[in-house]
Amino acid sequence: MASVRKREWTHNGESKTAWVVAYTDQKGKRRLITCKSKKEADKERLRVEVEIENGQHTPATETVSVHYAIEEWLKDCEGRAAVKSRLTKASSEHYKYCSRRIDAEIGSKLLTSVNGQMLQLMVNDLVLKFKPKTVRNTMMAMTLLFDFAIERGWVKRHPVRDEKIHMPPWGSPKPAIPSKEDIARLIGATEIRPPGESDLKFMTGRAAFYLAVLGGMRRGEVCALQWENVDWQRGVITVRHNLARLDGLKEPKTRAGNRVIPMSPPLRKALEELRDLKGGKPVGHVLTTKTGHHMGLSLLREDYWVPLVKRAGLCDTAGRPRYRFHALRHAAASLLIEKGLSPLHVKTVIGHASVKTTMDIYGHLFPEDDAIRRATALIAEDLAATRARQEGVSD
Repeated sequence: MASVRKREWTHNGESKTAWVVAYTDQKGKRRLITCKSKKEADKERLRVEVEIENGQHTPATETVSVHYAIEEWLKDCEGRAAVKSRLTKASSEHYKYCSRRIDAEIGSKLLTSVNGQMLQLMVNDLVLKFKPKTVRNTMMAMTLLFDFAIERGWVKRHPVRDEKIHMPPWGSPKPAIPSKEDIARLIGATEIRPPGESDLKFMTGRAAFYLAVLGGMRRGEVCALQWENVDWQRGVITVRHNLARLDGLKEPKTRAGNRVIPMSPPLRKALEELRDLKGGKPVGHVLTTKTGHHMGLSLLREDYWVPLVKRAGLCDTAGRPRYRFHALRHAAASLLIEKGLSPLHVKTVIGHASVKTTMDIYGHLFPEDDAIRRATALIAEDLAATRARQEGVSD
């Protein structure tokens, strides 16, 4: 059991007062915590007693500050990304940005002092400065930070996982999806060759468009596609790679990203034209520049996608494209859903890790299951009939 006592002393002729929490930790060592008021000391006493009882107590002298924990965690992330231990360089950089917000809010605090109330105040403050998605990403980084701190023995309690923290909603999960009319305009624009544009650039842009809108491929998957993964005999494309800005060529975003996509006639034609232009038996990347280098993510957007959207007349009043290249992937999913493909099959084609992800993004596009309506109607009829029989008996 912990105890609270008042401590008085004199320093340079001035009387000083403090409140001390005395307790024995799990290892049998005597500990002291100095507080400014009795109310604070009583609160600390309760906290210590609960933590010791639950085996979650870490003395302040054996922990570190949030700032120090962040620095060590980021070093660990960089090391894992370097050896490709289930972490990409892009994720490592993302955690750096998130950690800056955490450091600015509670960097000076000890890990053992961080609790749900403190985190809730931090969330409330971040909501006033950033978008909900940014706040949620920050708290996701906080969760991983405490996972790391627990592994290092700096803290035994995980306030993010153990305590209720109210978070802002992600926002609308509904992505901007081009309509059929807009897709038709984009298809028309792929047939319009800008003055002076080379055959290679023109055909490369058209192939990229069809890989996304008819294959549902991510931008990185489009840029990473290899000729060896185009099976002309079977008429399919095998997705095996993804191109990332920092990591370069790597595996797809998820395990489910490794998938087989059928080549529809327009997609096959676009790839055949590009193949024939390159001599009939090209190797390496499908999308390349005139110098033979693979197509980069930024180059795909600036040299191909933005000009295509402008030719299709799909820009806002400021001249900015109304859709990102990624919208073509959403369009592919929406067209599959419209043709009656089940959520499980859409997940397989698109390469989502789970059906839940598919439903979270595209659930509003699936037609309402009439079986539910029929079942509830039959239940109502059955209950009404039962009620009628009861009334008949009572009469």
